Amino acid sequence: MKDKNLKTKWVHFRLTEDEYNTLTGNSKVTTERQLSSYCRKMLTRQPMIKAVRNLSADELLIEFSALNKTLNGLANNFNQSVHKLHTLQLPVQFQKWLLANTADRVKLLESVDEIREMVRKIMQAW
Repeated sequence: MKDKNLKTKWVHFRLTEDEYNTLTGNSKVTTERQLSSYCRKMLTRQPMIKAVRNLSADELLIEFSALNKTLNGLANNFNQSVHKLHTLQLPVQFQKWLLANTADRVKLLESVDEIREMVRKIMQAW
């Protein structure tokens, strides 16, 4: 049985630099990732979906990724600290642990404040 979607025919044509730039530019604002697929749909007048990119959401994703990495590191440090807390025998050791982890607590609170500020900005933008 033959596959109807098998593409065996070739069409070749030449474009000027401006025409090619227009063609690739137009294809980039759709969800089609391959230029050949975009051209095929244009020639056969098949419907295409325009890609809608929210650049502020892209920037937000980058910021959240960096913040997530920071928070993961802090969470790992706290997990190790809690494990250490469970093994302590003397109150003096507990005091040393508490002083040593105050800086991590401050970093965590600063990160949470950054998250709150980003969420506030997003809500204002929407």
